[in-house]
Amino acid sequence: MAKRVCLWDASNGYNFFVVTLIENKANVDITDENDQAVLHCAAENGYVTVVETLIINNAKVDATDLNGKAFLHCAAKNGHITVVETLIKKIAKVDSTESNGKIALHYSTENEHVTIVEASAPNGSGRVGL
Repeated sequence: MAKRVCLWDASNGYNFFVVTLIENKANVDITDENDQAVLHCAAENGYVTVVETLIINNAKVDATDLNGKAFLHCAAKNGHITVVETLIKKIAKVDSTESNGKIALHYSTENEHVTIVEASAPNGSGRVGL
């Protein structure tokens, strides 16, 4: 039950409840049946405050789901620039590859999220080679 509640709260941006669960010893790295962690849920939906809370509480920044999708992939695919920037600052692997061979940058370009493409470029140069 606590597992579903934590995943639900992260998916919906309920940071207060995520914090409360963490204070009560909830596992910040719990996953659903597809191996998507709480951080996947927050990143995918653009909840940067929840993402930051989970990172501060030692969530694994580079964990992946059953398809090899990292949190950065989820945020990039949906155009959540503040989450992408937060994950990059926290040493998320920009070049981590999903099982289909894609990196987060592929999702950003496919969905025309220009600011994310620029943020994902080495040294913030705005120039990327795919």
